[in-house]
Amino acid sequence: MAIRIGTKRLIENGSRFREIIRVSGVAEQAQLPPEYLALDTYIFSIPDGILLRNNSNTSVLEVGSVYLEEEFLVLLDMIKHAGNNLHRIKKGLPVSENWKGRETFVI
Repeated sequence: MAIRIGTKRLIENGSRFREIIRVSGVAEQAQLPPEYLALDTYIFSIPDGILLRNNSNTSVLEVGSVYLEEEFLVLLDMIKHAGNNLHRIKKGLPVSENWKGRETFVI
């Protein structure tokens, strides 16, 4: 199931904000596999929002709350990463939390 986050874009004093209108498709904690909840990054549904856990930091994306665009994008990246972790676990693929491998940047 896809996670859906409805937002309203706002501008105030030249700054961009997002108001969270609705959230759907996020599993409750009791529905998630224990190996997923043991990872450094995971999410689950709470009343009117999403609880996000990244390492030892806990954040909440709550319906009705307003976030700076930059804050919202950070939370959105965490949600995507956590969703990818859950997908890999459900498919029986390994989830690597380690930073490994090589990368080349061509500019």
